[in-house]
Amino acid sequence: MEVAPRPGSCIVVFDGGSGNLALSVGGCAFVYEEPHEAQPVVRGEAEFTTMSALSIFFASNEAFVAYELRE
Repeated sequence: MEVAPRPGSCIVVFDGGSGNLALSVGGCAFVYEEPHEAQPVVRGEAEFTTMSALSIFFASNEAFVAYELRE
């Protein structure tokens, strides 16, 4: 499905081995984190299970998080 972004928004595409995900987003904030940057309470688990995380925070107080998992 092809989606034309609205003015002030963009399209983010995640390519994966089992499929792809495309999001048309606007008015949001992006945060990229590596496991060593996680909060101390979850840092050990994050370092063991993930390589990175991308969080997208929307103005509606909703969030979408994509994790790059270790194999």
